[in-house]
Amino acid sequence: MASEDRTATQALGLFRDLAEKPWEWSFYAAVRQIEALHPDRDGLGNTRQLRDDPIRLGQDPSLAFAPAEIEGLHFGENGRPPQIRVWFQGLFGPNGPLPLHLTEYARSREHNDHDSTLARFADVFHHRFLSLFYRAWANAQPAVHYDVPSRDRFRTYLGSLQGTATGGRPDDALGDWSRLFYTGHLASAAKSATSLKSLLQDLFQVPVKVREYIGEWLPLPSSDHLRLGENPGTGTLGHNAVLGARVWGRQHRFRVVMGPLTHARFRKLLPRRRDLHRLVAAIRQFSGDEHSWDVQLVLPASEVPALCLGKQGYLGQTSWLQSENRQDEATDAILRPALGLAFATE
Repeated sequence: MASEDRTATQALGLFRDLAEKPWEWSFYAAVRQIEALHPDRDGLGNTRQLRDDPIRLGQDPSLAFAPAEIEGLHFGENGRPPQIRVWFQGLFGPNGPLPLHLTEYARSREHNDHDSTLARFADVFHHRFLSLFYRAWANAQPAVHYDVPSRDRFRTYLGSLQGTATGGRPDDALGDWSRLFYTGHLASAAKSATSLKSLLQDLFQVPVKVREYIGEWLPLPSSDHLRLGENPGTGTLGHNAVLGARVWGRQHRFRVVMGPLTHARFRKLLPRRRDLHRLVAAIRQFSGDEHSWDVQLVLPASEVPALCLGKQGYLGQTSWLQSENRQDEATDAILRPALGLAFATE
């Protein structure tokens, strides 16, 4: 009830301002604000019945060139919705499709004989095509869609580009709005280190570097192990013979280097912290599961805490044995979240 009263008060103030100073208003802005006050309706141009529209649209017949977009707002009688009359578009006037003598006749009847029958009859058509005219503009404006989330089609448009048209999972750490904001990076078919760096720097507001071609040992399936005299497909010398159960490769892994960080920011990126879950979600959404990766957290020497047993520090995460005058950065914190948010040191 309080919400309905507040909406009615806002609508009354808006209508009063439109009636008193119509020249200060843009047609689009006025209709947009009125529409936003009625989120339970389909919006002008989408409704099937006239009674579903919160306002009426019409044109004031005039031979003058439009001095403003809106002529005025006229309150309806007997419970009818108010009407916004425009100057810039319609059947009448020097820019209208009807002969000028019909505009002159309609204006003369309304002002000299107090008979607005012809003008109001034309408003039957004006309301419909002005509603469609406004809807054509509103459909192309992301900000207008955001006014009423239940009618937000741009959210679906952007989500479709990256595979999240129906929204993310409820437990998604990145969040729907972050995904939509970074659609340009996430939906691009050409993934690059520069694009990932830009995304993460903006998302976390910390310095970021992306190092490519990080070497790692890749395990070989048992069917590809070398067995002398058994399978020429895996034992041809100089072609596909490999000693051991793994091979060294650099083409499948990259490293995200974050920092230098403050100690407080460093702790927020440790396992079981929300920021690390957001980081993992962002990188996975960007790169998929094609590549393996890890995250290196860099802590400047001035931010490395002194170890005090029994008071602070987590073994293997925020504890360093060091001399009093440490000069080098702490770069040994390397996370491999792809392995279940485990903490690894290299």
